[in-house]
Amino acid sequence: MLRKIFMFAVGVIALFALLGVSTTAASQAPESSTTTQIIRKKIEWSLSPEQCSALTLAVNGTGQLHEVITTTTRADGSKRVFDNGFVQGTATDGMGGEYFFIYSNNWIRQFPAGGGTVQSRMIDTFLLTGNGDVNNLTEAFVWRWTYDPPDPEWPPSDNWLQIHTTGDPLHCDPL
Repeated sequence: MLRKIFMFAVGVIALFALLGVSTTAASQAPESSTTTQIIRKKIEWSLSPEQCSALTLAVNGTGQLHEVITTTTRADGSKRVFDNGFVQGTATDGMGGEYFFIYSNNWIRQFPAGGGTVQSRMIDTFLLTGNGDVNNLTEAFVWRWTYDPPDPEWPPSDNWLQIHTTGDPLHCDPL
């Protein structure tokens, strides 16, 4: 089972790479500026059976976030925000179970010039594996949606296309 989870994670990371290449090739419009922000910080999370029905015990985790946010503002005023985040760490449950987790998120938003409807695409994966009762939790999705500011960008609501969903990521993905 651990091999299947590992292969799934490798597949998701490969998909991120392909998505990054395809979006770069598709955006050949004149660019006026690109900025990159790198975030590294400790992440702590908790997940309970009340939040996520797939759990029998509460689980608490800590890890290290590495996130790169690249914003491209084109000459016409439109923007593309490419946000890649990755966390790996450890977790424990109340019965002494120990776990390893990885979290990967790739979020692309296209902001039109002058405001209006924002196009959003996200690939998100949370994998938890270990020796406790909450073993092999897999939450993942590939979704597209739109939103109109000042409406919230998360969770998805407008034109929500669930291309692929594994598990219950809105309730069982703590990150």
